[in-house]
Amino acid sequence: MQTIAYGEAFMAAAKDFARELGEEQDLAERQASTARAVALEEYFDDPDLERLHGERLAKLKEAREKRAVLEKRGHGAYEEVSEASFLEISTTTERVVAHFWHPEFERCKIVDTHLKTLAARFFQTRFVKVQVRRCD
Repeated sequence: MQTIAYGEAFMAAAKDFARELGEEQDLAERQASTARAVALEEYFDDPDLERLHGERLAKLKEAREKRAVLEKRGHGAYEEVSEASFLEISTTTERVVAHFWHPEFERCKIVDTHLKTLAARFFQTRFVKVQVRRCD
């Protein structure tokens, strides 16, 4: 009987200890979050931080506008073009990957699948394909 009472008392003490430990951790977390909030508020009035923020926003706007222009030119897609279009694209675009393909070659189909993936991945580069049979 004494061992049962001792075991119950020990279990009750363990539960109390766990509850107290949990309360201490909650208090520590609340204090830490309050300290972080106060520390962040100090930086909101920092003129250097505001300048950096403005510069970063300007860079993001510029990048978005550049991407829109490239998207209008056909970047980000893998498309078939004619020989005349290819000459114009290759002379006016900074980076071009051209695949001269033949419809009967199996390896050309394999390269096509890979170039489609790369076109979406490398947005700064224009990916085109030209059918060899249609070239003079």
